[in-house]
Amino acid sequence: MNTVETESTALAVPDRAGFQINSRELETIFKIEESVVYMLRHLNRPLQVATLAARVDLSKSHFTALFKRYVGGTPIDYFIRLRLRQACRLLEDTRMSVKEIGYTLGYDDPFYFSRIFKSFNQIAPSQYRLRKRKTEEAPRRILAGCACSRFMPVENGLRNAIPSGPGPTGSEDLCQPSRTLSESEVRRMTRLRHR
Repeated sequence: MNTVETESTALAVPDRAGFQINSRELETIFKIEESVVYMLRHLNRPLQVATLAARVDLSKSHFTALFKRYVGGTPIDYFIRLRLRQACRLLEDTRMSVKEIGYTLGYDDPFYFSRIFKSFNQIAPSQYRLRKRKTEEAPRRILAGCACSRFMPVENGLRNAIPSGPGPTGSEDLCQPSRTLSESEVRRMTRLRHR
C-alpha cells in the first residue's frame, strides 16, 4: 500500500521548457548536481566513482548510468574536463608555472598533466598560455590609445561560464576540448597516472 500511496503523491514539477519532471527524476537530478558540486570542491584530489555513488546512496554502476544519461559522459571524463577547464583559467589568469598548476589540480606528475591537457585541447599548456596572451594583447593595444576605451564593455565577472564558439577576438575557444575520450582512453590515462 505504501507503494501506491507514494506513486499517487508523486509531484510533477514543470521544468524551464514546460516538460513535466516527476519527483523521482527530480531527486536523481539533485543527486547528479550534488556529485558535480563535490567534484568542483575536490578538483585537487583523486576521484573514485564509488565515492560519488556512495555519497548519493546509489550503486557504482547505477550512478554511472544515470550520470551518463543526464550529463552525457562518464563521471571521470567529466571530472577531467572540470580540472582542465580550471587549468585553462589558471593559465590565463595567473603566473603559476605549468608544474604548479598541475600540482594545484592534483596531478603529481607535470608531464602527465601536460599529456592530458594536450590530449583534450590539442595544444600544450605552455602554448595555450602564449596563444591566449597574444589574442588578448592585440585588442588591448588597439584600445589603449582610444579615448572611448573606458566605455567599451569589459568581460563579465562570470568566470565559471564557459563560452562556446568564437571568442571576443574571433578565435575559437581553446579551452573547449575538441573531442571526447573513449572509455579505453580514460582507463589507459588512469593506469598511466598510477604508475
